[in-house]
Amino acid sequence: MHSAKARGAYYTPARLAETLCRWAVRPGDRVLDPAAGDGVFLRAARALGARAGGFEIDPAAAKAAGAIRGDFFDHLDRRYDAVVGNPPYVHFTQANAQRKAREAAARLGMRFGSGASVWAPFLVAAAERVRPGGRMAMVIPRETLFVDYAHPLLAHLRAKFPRIDMICVRTFLFEGALVKVAVLLCGPGRPRFRIREVEFPEELTPELLEDDGQDEESFAWSRVPRECRETARRVLERFAPLSELADVSIGIVTGDKPYFLVRGLPSLPVVASPTWVQGAIVKAADLRNRPRLLDIPPDYAGGDAAVDAYLEEGRRRGVHRRYKCAERAFWWRPRMGAPPDAFLTYLNDRLPRLALNRARARCTNNLHRVTFHGSVSVGAFYNPATLLSIELGGRILGDGALKLEPGDAGKIRMPRTCRDPVDAVDAALRQGDAKDAFRIASAAAGLSFREHRLCARAHAELRDIRLRERRMR
Repeated sequence: MHSAKARGAYYTPARLAETLCRWAVRPGDRVLDPAAGDGVFLRAARALGARAGGFEIDPAAAKAAGAIRGDFFDHLDRRYDAVVGNPPYVHFTQANAQRKAREAAARLGMRFGSGASVWAPFLVAAAERVRPGGRMAMVIPRETLFVDYAHPLLAHLRAKFPRIDMICVRTFLFEGALVKVAVLLCGPGRPRFRIREVEFPEELTPELLEDDGQDEESFAWSRVPRECRETARRVLERFAPLSELADVSIGIVTGDKPYFLVRGLPSLPVVASPTWVQGAIVKAADLRNRPRLLDIPPDYAGGDAAVDAYLEEGRRRGVHRRYKCAERAFWWRPRMGAPPDAFLTYLNDRLPRLALNRARARCTNNLHRVTFHGSVSVGAFYNPATLLSIELGGRILGDGALKLEPGDAGKIRMPRTCRDPVDAVDAALRQGDAKDAFRIASAAAGLSFREHRLCARAHAELRDIRLRERRMR
């Protein structure tokens, strides 16, 4: 018998199950819990006068819950007034039901890859069991807002239910499970998609679930203080997406970074870590005494004793057989490309960096290469509205880092051509005075005092929430 953790069985607190059932269930309703677990949702629904049943693959749990021992994906033939529950939080590669789950979702028009988790096809199949005009209330992973495979899933649900409400919880709900959750409410009513957030599960009250307040379709925008939103939106509408101003691509993929960073061999200057970016400019002096990027010509035929010895060492270590190296015509020669105009940090902690490349260096793939189409104000990048757009568009990882894929980077909102205070901003950042850098950048970007103040507050709020969540782990 698999452990509860292996089955993704994290049981919902009774109080929360009762709250969700109060929202979804009416007396006399036919109610389904597709993964009944210990029966907490079934008990809550029955207490409200509903005819509630469910499925559970674990024999002991099924008996305790008063559920049918069986797999939900074997019983997709009935409709219900309400579906409630908490789907299993395991990946396809771990789940015995992976084939059934994928096939069931595919029959309903949703295809998931091997990286998806079982909760995703569970939601697709569960939503299909809801009759027109019915309701669904589920506890789902908060990763729904971040993983790529959840985007078409949410679109699928929006096509089925007029109202969708997601309420995210910042703290952990399940004891022993490092997964944060959200409550998903789907049902009839005025068409809308809304995202909200609470700090603690205890805030998920019936009154909160029934609240019909202002809509907010973005999880990140829902975190922006309400009094800052209108001003921040207006400023960002004036700015251009970075994709209009520049091309952004990943840095050089070496296949074995430690091997390709060298000293005393033919080499080129390189930025191999975001920690090497000290300010808003990368200068030659910043790279002095740093390792450099191995630069052996593709047609090298031997003859330099030091180079020959280093290539032989690479072969002994199997570098030539590693991913990317083995794909190249000359394993020792990554695709270099020309030095970019600037570098953009890929994983970000407190402050993302766009740095002008005065060192004429390359970078490895833990930074992005930025090539401008025309004149771009690198210094103005550090205004709080642009930094806010990064917090809004980046992907928050489990450790609180903010990840920027090239596509995400292209959506960063930048001031259109204006004066470039890059040297003054660089000096402020090197002195550790980020506030002064923001002030200088805001002036160059044309932000008023009020716009600067409100955008700075919004940026700081999103950044601090992200970093606070990391400290809570």
